[in-house]
Amino acid sequence: MIRPEDLAALKRALQSSDHATQQLLGPLLHLPPVQQLLVSFLHDETRSFEDHQLLVSFLHDETRSFEDHVWDPMARTVLDRLREAAPELHDERADLTNIFQQELFRPHQAYDYMADVDSAHEDGKRKFARGDHYAAFNAFKRALEALLKFHQDDYHGAEIDPVEWEEQDRRARYVTLCVNIALCALKLKMVTTIRDYAKKALAVDERSSKALYAMAKVHIMEHMYEDARAVVAKALALYPDNESLVKLERDIDVAEQQEHETRVQMAAAKVKHDQLMEEEKRRQAELDAQRLERFTRAEQVTPLPLLRDTVNPAQRLNVYFMRIKHQLVVEIDQLHNPDNGESPLFQCHIRDGTTGVELAKECHIRDGTTGVELAKEVKASSKKGAKTDASAVAIQTLWDNKKAAGALLPEDLEHLAAIEAKTTDDGAAPAHAQTHAPSFVEEPVQLTVYERQIDAVMLLNQLNQQRRLAVSFDIEDVSSPGSPEFKCTCTLNGKAMGVARALAKKKAKADAAAQAYDKAVNDKLIVFAKGRADDEQYEAP
Repeated sequence: MIRPEDLAALKRALQSSDHATQQLLGPLLHLPPVQQLLVSFLHDETRSFEDHQLLVSFLHDETRSFEDHVWDPMARTVLDRLREAAPELHDERADLTNIFQQELFRPHQAYDYMADVDSAHEDGKRKFARGDHYAAFNAFKRALEALLKFHQDDYHGAEIDPVEWEEQDRRARYVTLCVNIALCALKLKMVTTIRDYAKKALAVDERSSKALYAMAKVHIMEHMYEDARAVVAKALALYPDNESLVKLERDIDVAEQQEHETRVQMAAAKVKHDQLMEEEKRRQAELDAQRLERFTRAEQVTPLPLLRDTVNPAQRLNVYFMRIKHQLVVEIDQLHNPDNGESPLFQCHIRDGTTGVELAKECHIRDGTTGVELAKEVKASSKKGAKTDASAVAIQTLWDNKKAAGALLPEDLEHLAAIEAKTTDDGAAPAHAQTHAPSFVEEPVQLTVYERQIDAVMLLNQLNQQRRLAVSFDIEDVSSPGSPEFKCTCTLNGKAMGVARALAKKKAKADAAAQAYDKAVNDKLIVFAKGRADDEQYEAP
C-alpha cells in the first residue's frame, strides 16, 4: 500500500517534470505497480534494476533527476512494455501485479546491434560485387546506422563523435563502412555524398587510402585538378605502391586534357553559332529591307482613298491599307462608366500590325510605315462614330501630306481637281464639311437583262464596286429592352432612298435595298437597256 506522503511526493515530482516525461507516464499513472515503481525512484537508494531493486532515489540522489530515472534505458524498457500491454491490463486487473512483476524479473538484454551491422555489411558486399550499387549503398548505410546505435547503447544513450571513440575495432569498422558508402556513391555519381562520407572516414583515419582515393575522384568530377593532385600526392606518399592511386594520378592528366579539348570544341562551336546568328540577322535585315521596299513601292503606285465618297471612311482606309499591304489594327476603348450614369464616350487606337509600329496612342492614328501622325484626340459617343471620325481625319491627312510632298498620282490629281472644281462651284465649302459628298455627276445607270435578275443587295453592291453608283448601308441598333430591332438606311449617290426596320440586320438591309432599288427606278436613276424584242414591241402600231 502506498503511503499518502509518498503519493504527495510523487505528485510534486510529476508536476515538476518535463512535458516528454509526463506524456510517457500519463497512460500508466493509474496502475498501482507503476506508482510503486515511481515511488521507489523517490526513496530507494540501495537496489539495482537488474536485481529487481529499482534504480537509485530521485529526491536523495543528487546526481540524477527524476527524468533521468524515468528515461533510463532499463526503466524505459519496462514502461514501454507496460504501455503496449495497457489495453489488456485494463481488462485483466487481477493479473496486473503478476505481469508487472514478470517485467521486473525479466533480465535486461541489450539489442544485438552488431548482428545487424555484420548482416547489412555482408549484404552490401554481395550486392556491390554483382553491380547493384544502389542496393549496396543502402545496405552499407544500414550497417553504419546499426554501428552508431550499438555504440550509443553501449554508452547508455550518449551520442559520442566517432572521432572520440576509444575502441579501435569500432573506429576501423566505422571507417570501412564510410568508405564503402563513398565508393557506392562514386559509382552512382553522387558528388555530395562522396565528399561527405570520405570526409567522415578521413576525420577518423586520415591515412585511409580508399577515403583519399574517393576524395581525389570527387575533385576530378568537380574539375578541381590541382586539389585532386594534392590529395593523390598525399596518398602516394603513404602508399607509393598502390596501383589504383598511381593510375588515378595519370587519370587526372587525362581528364584535364579532355576538358581542355572539350572547351576548345565548345569555343569553336560558339564561334560558328555566332557566325550563323550574324548571317541570320543579315538575311533577316535584307528581307525586312525588301519588304519595306515592297510596301513603299505599293504605296507609290496605289491611289489614295477618295476624299468625297459615300462609302464609310473606315472602309476606305482599310481598303487602302490592304492595297499597300499594311495591316491596320483598330482598337476602340471605352472611356465612360455606365454604372455611374456617364454618357457614352469612346476613343480609337490604330496601329500597324505588320511592322508592329504603334499607329495610335491616346486616340492618335498614325501610318505604321511612314510614322506620320494621321489623327489626334478622336472621340465619339459610339464606337462606330469614333472609328469613322478617326478614319475621315486620317484620309484627309494622307492627302495633305502626299500633296505637300508632290507625290500625288494622276488618279489622285484628277480626283482632287474634281473636288476643287465642285468646291468652287458650291461656294468653296470647307473640305472637312464635305467629306461624305458625292464626287461625280449623277447619270442614269443602265442595267442589262442579266443584272435585272440579281438580288437588290447584291446588285447595289456590284454597282458600287464598279463605281457606277455610290451605295452605302447604315445599320443602326434601335432595340428596346426585350425587343431586338435594327434600322437600315440605304443611300444612293448621297440620297437616302430606302429605310427599313426588322428584327435582324440582314432582313433590314434587304428591305432597305429593295426600297432604294424601286425608288431609283422610279426616279430614273436606274434604267433598263432595251433589247431587239423590246424595240419591236414598242415600235409596233
